[in-house]
Amino acid sequence: MRNIGDVKFGITDNFIFTSNKKDLNFDSIKSLEKLTKKQLGDDGVSIAKEKIKNITTYSDKDFSVFIDAKGMGDMVMLNAGSEEEQKRVVEEVKSFVGKDVEVKEKEAGFFKRAGAPIIISVAIAVITGILYMVAGSLAGEEMDFSGKNAGKKRALAALANFLGPNGTLIIGAILTVLCVMWAVKKNKQGFTITTMEFI
Repeated sequence: MRNIGDVKFGITDNFIFTSNKKDLNFDSIKSLEKLTKKQLGDDGVSIAKEKIKNITTYSDKDFSVFIDAKGMGDMVMLNAGSEEEQKRVVEEVKSFVGKDVEVKEKEAGFFKRAGAPIIISVAIAVITGILYMVAGSLAGEEMDFSGKNAGKKRALAALANFLGPNGTLIIGAILTVLCVMWAVKKNKQGFTITTMEFI
């Protein structure tokens, strides 16, 4: 068992697992037939040896590793942090399962490369539209700040009033352009997805 990124990763006699439990004692779980959330912590994940379906690696900046269970099972996710650590995890899991693998490689698609900035830019555009409508409706009107969301309404109205319709559009446009530029940059940083299916 060792730390990989912000989680502990280990292989027992019967399972691979990740855990966020600081005081996890590996010797106490090494030979168990079943691992529970109580033992591994709330974010802990375990997959039994016979349930491991495949390993997927990304050649991205995090050197991500995904170990899938068969069916609708759990997934162990790791940010290995280096190519060396990624290869080490892969070899350890392959040795543990003890089966041959069928390897498939493909280049990551656009959404895998640039999905986050695209989603954020859409969210910014929606928020800009809402603030613009609120700012436009504030002109000379009293707004009702009653109800259980009164605080949120008041904060939204204060922001919209401070920016005004033009300020809202300018700030929204700048943030959207920055996100699009981020998406273009991320799109150029291609990486390979390798899937190793146990056969």
